[in-house]
Amino acid sequence: MANFFYQVAINFKRIVFRNLRFFLFNLALPIGFYLLFTKVMTSGMPQEMLTTWNADYLVSMVLYSSLLSSILTVSSTLLNDQEDSFDLFIELSPIPRWRYYASMMLVFWSLNILGVVALGIVGILVNQVALSLTTWLILLIAVPLTAIPLIFLGIMISLMGTSNVVNLLSNLIVFPMAIASGLWWPLSIMPDWLKTIGEKLPTYFSSQLISGFIHQEPFVWSNLWGLLVWSVIGLAGIGVTLYYRKAKELQTI
Repeated sequence: MANFFYQVAINFKRIVFRNLRFFLFNLALPIGFYLLFTKVMTSGMPQEMLTTWNADYLVSMVLYSSLLSSILTVSSTLLNDQEDSFDLFIELSPIPRWRYYASMMLVFWSLNILGVVALGIVGILVNQVALSLTTWLILLIAVPLTAIPLIFLGIMISLMGTSNVVNLLSNLIVFPMAIASGLWWPLSIMPDWLKTIGEKLPTYFSSQLISGFIHQEPFVWSNLWGLLVWSVIGLAGIGVTLYYRKAKELQTI
């Protein structure tokens, strides 16, 4: 067990502390959007509405940070391990392969927790967002769990080719998903066709689920089922991608 946690610590250091892009995209970008949409673009908003908006947009940016780390960071990290033959080293070493993936999953979950903490501190200090301790604990637990289907998508993307292909696919998924699911601005101002698409995305289900907790609304099971369906889709996508990748490798032998 000590060796496992040592491996987790090593992976955390190389993914977070030695990766400036992580801090720039996964933390600085959501924090920048949060400050922009709560301090600059809320002029004239009544105080009661502003208080609700600050809390709701905090959730949106926490999920946006989760989206970035779960797809961009996951796909680029796993692809780098493939290109640097680090995964081959794991396969040839006495370390079980499942331990490598388990340690990586813990690191990826910790990135989502780090996003909650960083944005939470900004929300409290800048906008005096007042949430109960129970609500903060729910956020720390719920955000990593709702990120599971996104992590599966990130893993699937990492298996799809070169760094150029992976980076292109990641960006084509992350930013349209953030817009269409209402993380940047409310779905109510979107055209109907985009709203219909957005309400089927995993980040929309996550947003509705966590916002429901914050506002103490009745639990909506369809949000949970939506995340489970996307988890199955992600797992199936990984399986299909691995199958075709293996078949392509056999053809080149």
